Amino acid sequence: MRKILVAVVAISALTLSSCSKDTRINNKLDGSWNVTKFEGSTIGSGQSVTITFSKDKKGKGTGTQTISGTGVFDGTSSFSYEVADEKLIQTTVISGFTSVDISTIKEYSKDKVVLVNVDNEESILEAK
Repeated sequence: MRKILVAVVAISALTLSSCSKDTRINNKLDGSWNVTKFEGSTIGSGQSVTITFSKDKKGKGTGTQTISGTGVFDGTSSFSYEVADEKLIQTTVISGFTSVDISTIKEYSKDKVVLVNVDNEESILEAK
């Protein structure tokens, strides 16, 4: 009986610590960020990418991404997101097409977030 109780407590602690870490990450993401590196490529001179996250209380939220200076992809798009198991899951719907991007959150602080996508390409967000 004692072994079962220890196992239940250990699993509960692991689950709670995971959730609270995701909550801390979501709290740090809340706000506006300049993207200095996107999927392995440095943002060029005269170009800018800004991402704004607006969190809710459940590890989820909405946001916008604004791109300028590229000539091709310039504009603003909206997305919804979730932080789960130290991953950022972004869902964007443009003209009826849904795109889901999943990145591992490699590093996070109030000043910098480092994301790594499924192709092992790094993106760096720096606080505005």
